[in-house]
Amino acid sequence: MTELPPVVCVTTEYRLHARTCPHCRRRTWAELPAGVPRGAVGPRLQAVGSLLTGGYGLSRRCAQELLRDLLGEELSLGTLSSLEAATAAALSVPCQEVAQAVAQAERVNADETRWFEAHRLAWLWLAATEALSLFRIDASRSREAFERLLPKRAAGQRRTVTSDRYSAYCHLVGDEWQLCWSHLEREFTGWAESTAPAAGSGRAALAASRRLFSRWHQHRAGDFPHAALSSYLQPVKQRLQAVLQEAAASGHWRVEGPARHLLKHFESLWTFTRVEGVEPTNNHAERALRRAVLWRKRSFGHQSESGRLFVERLLTVAGSLRLQGRNLLAYLEAACRAALTHTYPPSLLPHSAASPP
Repeated sequence: MTELPPVVCVTTEYRLHARTCPHCRRRTWAELPAGVPRGAVGPRLQAVGSLLTGGYGLSRRCAQELLRDLLGEELSLGTLSSLEAATAAALSVPCQEVAQAVAQAERVNADETRWFEAHRLAWLWLAATEALSLFRIDASRSREAFERLLPKRAAGQRRTVTSDRYSAYCHLVGDEWQLCWSHLEREFTGWAESTAPAAGSGRAALAASRRLFSRWHQHRAGDFPHAALSSYLQPVKQRLQAVLQEAAASGHWRVEGPARHLLKHFESLWTFTRVEGVEPTNNHAERALRRAVLWRKRSFGHQSESGRLFVERLLTVAGSLRLQGRNLLAYLEAACRAALTHTYPPSLLPHSAASPP
């Protein structure tokens, strides 16, 4: 039988004695021991509060009730808000490390979704690698906003960005960009459900897409090496190019513009066949973004600068640790303790995953 014992918070009282100098009449107070906060909340309780609102997506009121019912501790909504701001400050250095590591990565998945900033429309951007997730909130959905998230490549640096075909990514060319085939398959389905001649183009494009995924899954299963992938997909590539050329010349409003756009960036459809490690879909970013979308729907965004930092940094930390299989509560507690002792918090980079926390 597995049972949960009663959990109660432990309150420790620190009494700071004072003495007054008989000559200058100046009063001097004793110092708190190292690692003891000046407020009423310790680093583990601070980490739990931030975990509930930032990691599990509870509202502050629900988090307040859970802390009261489970731990027997009453915290005001204002205290929870202050703890979030303190936790965001404690996560500043690790999140800067993540930003630098993602900017230097050779393969990045990017996506964006709507957000709200003081009831105004904003955008939550994501750049994800295999082991890191970097989130940023920006007022714009432009190319400049994307480059604030993921700066331009350094001289000699190779990087492939996988994304949908939104215009903010269209400056990327060739092997710099991998267009998401899952998005394309949904678009081709829309073509197929339209009227002629768009329906014919859609059915032919869908057939090519399904053949591509069939070959990709064979490669993933080990049936043939990556070096042979391009030759296996050459007939699919030729067939799709012909379909897109027909659609671009059809004059149909549904397919003409998208087909021209895909022909313009045609080589970026096949980057995964030339660059090993790149996948043909952006599912990795969409999975990482899903929890952020749920947060937005529950909270309607943030209201202040400290709220923005809390959202960005908690999503970055939680997303990165989830990809690495590391414990979020243990990490938040260690980061909060490091802030109290003015030491460096633990790294979020994957090489530190073997070290606690």
